[in-house]
Amino acid sequence: MTDYHYQAAGGIGKEAVFAFAEAGAEDNICADLKGNEPPASPKKSLVDFAVQEFARIDYLVNAAGARTETSISKARLTRASHIDVEAVVPSHLTSDADLTRVFDVNARGAFLLYKAVAQH
Repeated sequence: MTDYHYQAAGGIGKEAVFAFAEAGAEDNICADLKGNEPPASPKKSLVDFAVQEFARIDYLVNAAGARTETSISKARLTRASHIDVEAVVPSHLTSDADLTRVFDVNARGAFLLYKAVAQH
């Protein structure tokens, strides 16, 4: 089984790699695209490398993500699963540029990676 795993900075991506390895996956690739940038070329290069190296891609875990420094991203869950409301900043303070960056990484970036994988 050939598996391609893309991770942004650890966390979910790292744990997915461990889960696939425990399930018997033989080949895993983890890639960290610095800055969570959405352009297609680095993602296409990663996909091309995986196909060249392993002939195919069976699974993709796209765990990249960006967030703004406002609203729920500043909220912290306590051990009792309560939101620390003092840390919450209202969403209306999010700039258009921050929102564009979040959508570029989280939606457009994910789409471009899936699109590159689907072509193989």
